[in-house]
Amino acid sequence: MKQFFSEENNPFKDLEKKAQNACVTFPNQELPPGCSPTHAKIGFEIAPTGESILYVEKGVTYAGTNNEILMWLSGGAKTFPDFNALKAWIIGPLAETYSQNHLAYQALTKGSLPLVHSKEEIFRLTDKQTDLNNN
Repeated sequence: MKQFFSEENNPFKDLEKKAQNACVTFPNQELPPGCSPTHAKIGFEIAPTGESILYVEKGVTYAGTNNEILMWLSGGAKTFPDFNALKAWIIGPLAETYSQNHLAYQALTKGSLPLVHSKEEIFRLTDKQTDLNNN
């Protein structure tokens, strides 16, 4: 998925054309922190109405805190009104989960905080504040 996080090399240019009335898939894509498995096939499709769909291979579980990501992964698809909305979600909210929640997720799952981050910093990085000392 990370190849889609930047508009600089415009990874969406050809994809938008190819995904018209077809599902374009990318195997073995890295999923957000908290996913098991860590990689899965994803797909893009644009319906005749312009509605755009981001698919993810079924069977992925998510232990992160972002409800939008959870709904996408558990449902196997996320639908957008158009391709620009799909693109905005990928380079915005989805991309942020890879950087912002990574350290927080590691701290929550390992039961300890990284030495370079205070609890307040971890709480700022996550959507949900949890008492990290109570395991």
